[in-house]
Amino acid sequence: MKVNSILHRILDFFKTNYIVIGVGSLLWLIIRSGTKPSRFSYPCQRVAANNSIFFLSSLALPYIIRQIKPLRFRIRKEFAIPPLIVLLIITFIIFFKTKQDNKYPVAPGFVSFEISEKVSSDPNPSSIFIVKNFPNPSGVYHTGLDSLFSLMAVHGIYFYKSTKLLPWCDTSGLIAKDDVVLIKVNAEWPERGMTNTDILKGLIGRIVAHPDTFVGEVCLVENGQWRFSWAYPLNNAEDSTQSMQVVMDYFANQGYRVSGYNWTAIGYGGNNRWVSEYEQGDTNHGYVREDSSGMTYAKFKTVYGTRISTRLGIWHDSIYDNAHLKFINVPVLKSHSLMGVTASIKHYIGFLSYAAIGSGAMHNRVINDGLLGVEMGKARFPDLNIIDATWVSAEITTGPGAPTNLCTRLNTVLASKDPVAVDYIAGGRVLRPVSWWQGHPWLNNYGRHDPDNLNTENPGSGRNYSDSTPCFGFPYNAFHQYLVSTYNQLQQRGYPVTMDTNQMNIFLFQFPGPGKKEKPESKNPSNLNQLEIEPNPFASQTTIRIKGNLIAPFNIKIFDNQGTLVKSIQLISKSHDAFITQWDGTNSFGKRLPNGTYLVRLECDNSIIQKKIILSKN
Repeated sequence: MKVNSILHRILDFFKTNYIVIGVGSLLWLIIRSGTKPSRFSYPCQRVAANNSIFFLSSLALPYIIRQIKPLRFRIRKEFAIPPLIVLLIITFIIFFKTKQDNKYPVAPGFVSFEISEKVSSDPNPSSIFIVKNFPNPSGVYHTGLDSLFSLMAVHGIYFYKSTKLLPWCDTSGLIAKDDVVLIKVNAEWPERGMTNTDILKGLIGRIVAHPDTFVGEVCLVENGQWRFSWAYPLNNAEDSTQSMQVVMDYFANQGYRVSGYNWTAIGYGGNNRWVSEYEQGDTNHGYVREDSSGMTYAKFKTVYGTRISTRLGIWHDSIYDNAHLKFINVPVLKSHSLMGVTASIKHYIGFLSYAAIGSGAMHNRVINDGLLGVEMGKARFPDLNIIDATWVSAEITTGPGAPTNLCTRLNTVLASKDPVAVDYIAGGRVLRPVSWWQGHPWLNNYGRHDPDNLNTENPGSGRNYSDSTPCFGFPYNAFHQYLVSTYNQLQQRGYPVTMDTNQMNIFLFQFPGPGKKEKPESKNPSNLNQLEIEPNPFASQTTIRIKGNLIAPFNIKIFDNQGTLVKSIQLISKSHDAFITQWDGTNSFGKRLPNGTYLVRLECDNSIIQKKIILSKN
């Protein structure tokens, strides 16, 4: 009896609350939507609409019908039927409007945008490197990323720190063979909201393929705050099952020191741990904070036992090694409902812990005080920013979540040492031209993506800006404001950043068209004398020479007799009348290949030529 009584009470409780929720949702829907049906697309309106449909169809309508019978002698039928019809019409309108708005249109397939190269006359310009329309990635290496590194090398920024006379190598290079490389990724969001794992795989692949044999370590890092995962069911990649964990395991299983560290576990909510530095005798993992500036940064130990202070470097018992700690910032380019644009700077919110100031205050301090400029300037300035624009969330209301079916394919990647300059170009010249708003075909070149926008209006959360787009409680030009405040903080600390296009170089490499998967079979042009290989056969090393009017960068690919790609070399610099490189008979991981016949293939623009080569070591 007690059990039945309890069950009845629970049922009565839910019945009462369903009525309260239903009535409240219906009132909210009517008052909040008002004369603007477009507001049905807001998430809160969809929830209210679903609650209203349930209330009207399951509770209100059946109740009214039941009451008509006892009242049949007091209410004439012609007075009872019209209200029922009106109620049914309201229910169906809400139902079909909600269904219609939930049928998201599929974003444009492959979209291009116009951008031109420019060379600054400023003596100390910031250089932005852009590769457009790269082929859809396949395999370990990423053609777009490789082309980016080649483009950078042409203009004096080398990926590898090495004395070897090879492409991408220089004593001033970024990555040494024994560096610990932290790669800041976006692992807060699934689908297209996260860093593309094909780019991530290509980046790690190039790090561990260091020409001097990589003996260092690679660690992915992220503070996803309220959500985090290395292994989402749907990921941002050609193969949506390729999670960040899959990528890390791929390299770790080959013996490379590749792992990830979840900063969320030491820097969010109840998990947050405030700690002191190693030099102060504190060996615990957590976040170090400086209250005067708001700066916070992680201090942690990787799975391989490496102790790292992201501000001071690698801890070796009594001393920090800052020179061998490298930080590569790899955001995904997307619209952001609060801040306008997510790129290199906004991505740094996953660097800090906001436990001391709270989420709301954090975003306001990013805009008004340049908090992320403080993080970059005092804690860790990125050695390189690589912006993933393979797929961008250009639909203005869905970022930062970026569901797959609402993202636009650009097959573009950008890079710069200057996070302010590259964000200025990425937001204004890449994301803004392809921006759109579902159900509103008139919208283009969205003003919130404009890095120079001076419109400070903020009508408040749940209202609309003057261009009718939804406001979530932040200024219309939040992107512009946080660029300026970040710029000011970094300038004060002596970092060469700029928002002035007259102080920017834009270097561009553009593939001829939309990316397609590479195919081993292709036509040969008639002029085979462009590709020379000597000696052939060879035992230890052979020279590959390419003559002709070719424009770098371009690929030399080497396949075994089964058609498997074993080596990929990008040529970027010309010696006299030819491009020259050497091959020592090893694969991309530096392992010696067996004797046999291999195919050397030259790829440049739409032309492909290939020749056989024989490896015959003693």
